[in-house]
Amino acid sequence: VRKPVVEVRELDEANVELRNAMSLLSEEIGVKDALVERLHADIEERERAQDALRAAVSALDAVIASSPLAMVGLDDDRCVTIWNAAAERLFGWSADEVLGRPNPAVPEEAMPEQLRLLDATRAGERVTGYETRRRTKDGGEVDVALFTSAIAGERGSGRDYIGIFEDISERRRVERLKSDFVSAVSHELRTPLTAILGYSDLMCSGERDHSKCGEMAARIRAKAVELDGLVERLLEAASIQAGATAISRVGTDVGRLLEDVVAATTPPDGIELALDVEPGLPGVRVDRDRLGRAIGELATNAFKYSPHGGRVTVTARREGDRLRIAVSDEGAGIAPGELPHVFERFTQADMSSTREFPGLGLGLYVASQVVEAHGGRISVQSEPGEGSTFVVELPLA
Repeated sequence: VRKPVVEVRELDEANVELRNAMSLLSEEIGVKDALVERLHADIEERERAQDALRAAVSALDAVIASSPLAMVGLDDDRCVTIWNAAAERLFGWSADEVLGRPNPAVPEEAMPEQLRLLDATRAGERVTGYETRRRTKDGGEVDVALFTSAIAGERGSGRDYIGIFEDISERRRVERLKSDFVSAVSHELRTPLTAILGYSDLMCSGERDHSKCGEMAARIRAKAVELDGLVERLLEAASIQAGATAISRVGTDVGRLLEDVVAATTPPDGIELALDVEPGLPGVRVDRDRLGRAIGELATNAFKYSPHGGRVTVTARREGDRLRIAVSDEGAGIAPGELPHVFERFTQADMSSTREFPGLGLGLYVASQVVEAHGGRISVQSEPGEGSTFVVELPLA
């Protein structure tokens, strides 16, 4: 009996030891499970962070690629690291041509300027709206406003720089036009005012020749009419700009309208004005006064650029469902670079105060706006040295 009891006691003790061992093993397994679970959680968190980083990088790449502003990145050796599509359009070089190389848009003479700007950026300053010029692949130059910032270099080594370039060429051109316009207005006002003041002084002086007072009064009136025309152009341009162009359409005989325009438009000495109207043209509903002034502006513009002995021709033809009126001259023509701007305000081939041809550069602008208000189109065909033809197309219906 004792022997089985002893064996049972030994088994109980063994069971206790086994249970203790199993408990220790379970605790170790639990710790390992927790470690494995934590490791999985860490991996998932890192993967989420990597996904977020990839999304941010992708979004940044999309912003850089689609930005309308040229973006150029440089490393600490001043080699290009970023060159977006807008930079390709602005400067002309493709990304493949410039990445890893010095920026070709910076000419040699502008290198000290670039070093100065990079030093300022390295020191923590932000260059904002710095206006300068950069070179283009075709050998030209472009006016730009530059904005720079420093960024961490690749893998944290060194410093990189990002420059954003805004093309301000059009703004500069408009500023020059405004400056030239002020100069031109001053010149155009001064010329008739000087004559008016001069003749007035003669008439008021005690030494005036009474027999010539009538002639001087006529000249004063002519200069006053010239001033009135100048003010009228300025007011009409302002009215058009404000969107206050009122068109009062009436049934109009085009041939008669053009005859009246030619009769009221006196060409300078040595220049012939001719009219060629296709017989049987249908009537059109237009603002007779405004359209007549617009054609008159085209003829006056042709006179200014016609040589002595030249001829200005006004023609009218029917082409399908449209009326085509053309004003042609035998002048010097228009340079290709100026053609896109001829119908803009304050635009002439030369707007300086010493220019050969008078005027404010408003006539063609006013004419174009009047034609467009009628639902028509205006265009110009010109070659340097071969004269110009301004074409007005109006719907007949």
